[in-house]
Amino acid sequence: MIDFTTISGLAICFGPLALVIIGFIIGAVLTDLNARRSYLRQMDLRPEHEQPATQYLTRERRLTAQTPAGAKVTILPTAENGVAVAAAPAKPAPAKPAASSKPDNLTRLEGIGPKIAEALVSAGLDTFQKVADASQDDFKAALEAAGMSFAPSAESWSEQASYAAKGDWDGLDALQAKLVSGRYPTDE
Repeated sequence: MIDFTTISGLAICFGPLALVIIGFIIGAVLTDLNARRSYLRQMDLRPEHEQPATQYLTRERRLTAQTPAGAKVTILPTAENGVAVAAAPAKPAPAKPAASSKPDNLTRLEGIGPKIAEALVSAGLDTFQKVADASQDDFKAALEAAGMSFAPSAESWSEQASYAAKGDWDGLDALQAKLVSGRYPTDE
């Protein structure tokens, strides 16, 4: 016959151990859900239910896919049986050369740090004039392509860049003095 002290002693000794083991099992199951996805994912922005079931490769057609880590790869067809293999990571297209060989220092604009400047330059917005002519959608696309979230200070980048493109540094300084962290002040 097992008495209450034996049961409580076992619960005190092995209860925490059982909870830890159960926790590890639950954690393994939850983190394994992402590992069960196919390795290469199509970079198709449509919802999954609207995407075609299969896409066939031809010599003329290459597919671009994305690994779970976010690296872009190109899937190339092979000569035998049409079985696709993954090629080396796709290299980004070289940026079109600007009129000047050196991009402008976009970090001069309030709200643009080195990483955002790099993202803008990669998207072809490498001069103050190009930034001045760009729209909010252009900024958003450039940042998303670099894996960054949209910056709220982007609303003032075009106006700031228009001063810089004209070389009106006093006008730029006056505008930046009015801005709050690169954003237009609100009437709150």
